[in-house]
Amino acid sequence: MIRVLTIIIGMIAMSHFSFAASPLFEKAVEDAAKLPHPRLFAFEEDFERVKSLLPEEGALNACAARRVIAQADALEGEPVLERVQKGRRLLGVSRKALYRISHLAMAYRLTGDRRYLERGERELKAVCSFSDWNPSHFLDVGEMAFAVALGYDWLYDGLSEASRAEIAEGLYRLGLQSGLREAGWKRMTNNWGQVCRGGLIGVALALCDRYPEEAARLLEECVEGLPKAMAALAPGGCYPEGPGYWNYGMSYNVYGIAMLEKACGTDFGLCAQPGFEESGYYPVLTTGPSGRTVGTSDSSDRRCENTVLWWFSKRFQAPAVIGEKEFYAIQAPYRKGMGGWLPPLEVLWADPAFGKPDGKGLPLVWNPGGSVPIVVQRSSWKKDAAFACLKGGSPRAPHGHMDGGNFILEMGGVRWSHELGCEDYHRLEQMGISLWRMEQESTRWSIYRLNSAGHSVPSIDGALQLAKGNARIVSVEDGSSGGGGSSVTLDLTSLYPAAKSVTRIGALSSDGKTYRLSDSFAGLAPGAVVKWQMMTRAKEIRNDGGSLVLKDGDMALRMRATLPEAVWKVDPAEGAKPLNSPNDGVQAVSFSVVAPDSGDIGYSVMFELEK
Repeated sequence: MIRVLTIIIGMIAMSHFSFAASPLFEKAVEDAAKLPHPRLFAFEEDFERVKSLLPEEGALNACAARRVIAQADALEGEPVLERVQKGRRLLGVSRKALYRISHLAMAYRLTGDRRYLERGERELKAVCSFSDWNPSHFLDVGEMAFAVALGYDWLYDGLSEASRAEIAEGLYRLGLQSGLREAGWKRMTNNWGQVCRGGLIGVALALCDRYPEEAARLLEECVEGLPKAMAALAPGGCYPEGPGYWNYGMSYNVYGIAMLEKACGTDFGLCAQPGFEESGYYPVLTTGPSGRTVGTSDSSDRRCENTVLWWFSKRFQAPAVIGEKEFYAIQAPYRKGMGGWLPPLEVLWADPAFGKPDGKGLPLVWNPGGSVPIVVQRSSWKKDAAFACLKGGSPRAPHGHMDGGNFILEMGGVRWSHELGCEDYHRLEQMGISLWRMEQESTRWSIYRLNSAGHSVPSIDGALQLAKGNARIVSVEDGSSGGGGSSVTLDLTSLYPAAKSVTRIGALSSDGKTYRLSDSFAGLAPGAVVKWQMMTRAKEIRNDGGSLVLKDGDMALRMRATLPEAVWKVDPAEGAKPLNSPNDGVQAVSFSVVAPDSGDIGYSVMFELEK
């Protein structure tokens, strides 16, 4: 009986991935197969153009090329990769493979030095000898397959026919066939949907001359499926999983499109998807004057360099998408660690004569909408400008936190209100936490950094926000074009079942010297306790008779509540151990207020910058 069921399941699986590709994709693969290698991202003449720029000291492409060569040199003496899985993931090995193979292959194309070719060949053969690339966590396959496709394509002309066949067979067996066989990744609409599809597009285009029918089927699956993941960018380019996952998901989204445009001569309409072009501005618009991002959801507030912004800049003639992080990172002679996603592509995409970013033409108030909306307010694009961000959306969104109404605040170039970021996934999974279940009872919400206790949001009687709730952006008033201030209103009601209505308003003055955060509650039970709190890394906090003064270096911020009875408290921002990691240097400043018989409470907290 078991054998019969196994045969039936196998037949169903085989029938699922044995469909014939449409004529459109059969023709695309047929045309791509006529192209010589390299054909992923660049042709031979593109590499030759970059090589001609190498003597130009100031050209950004040349800076990037010299760094790639230096980092390829640093791999000498490192043992080749082995299949070492960490928990449920092989992802760390996949990413090391992409870093190593891309740097070695680019260094070979720029110099012709066979040392890079031979080391790259060793890495490719090593990973192609693995038993599998861990399809149970298909991100691992998506990234590893992309790494091997890129190395196979860029190193192709230096490899022997025997080596080409060996690497191509491994990529076919562990990447292409796995992609057709596995179904889970095809349903994904979050970053997985971008990463797996973007990476496998590279596989289909690299192997289209050897396995045309299967390459066409895989290419169609990826291209037709990408809009499912890109739909979350509509209408204005807001990325629902935060800046860190923008860097990840959007990078692979761009890789897929860039490879299609080069090898197929078309993007199949992907660039026209609503919000995609606008999303190129997401990293620069969500980065404050301090250089930190808003750090929402499971993202940290560390601003990484985003290699694909050079592509956005060139593709859409939009130089303003490049931030200072990209501008200075590309000129660095060496980067510790792996840097951003696929830095060697900067060699191909950077504008040689790009000037220092200045924020000209960018908005002071950004309201992109979307399923997990944020609104960003600025007083200017100067280094000492005020910057605020209010977040909407539901905790049940991909990588979501209980952070509806959370606010980020910078004034005087200092970040005063912080996000704590996420916990280490592997550590929590090993402890039995249901990290990817989002219902109210999930143990995900026992984690301090993820639940509402670890965010700058109010609470009622110490209860957590409702996981199925959704914070809505009600209105945005933008007077910045006329020299005025701006304000954002959020409806948080569905996150707080203990109240009939909850509203939060953030108002920033035009000069950036004051920010006012106002909360109002209606329909509370008499005696209910509302707690206001903010997470801060201020170096010094002083209670100054009814107001709180935060200090960081030469800057000071005064916080004053419009409630005479408000008593400020300062506590370590810590969750129970050993479940929660320490949040060194972070403190939660708060005050509490008791609901009167009417059940209505309203207050504001004023933030004023002091020298």
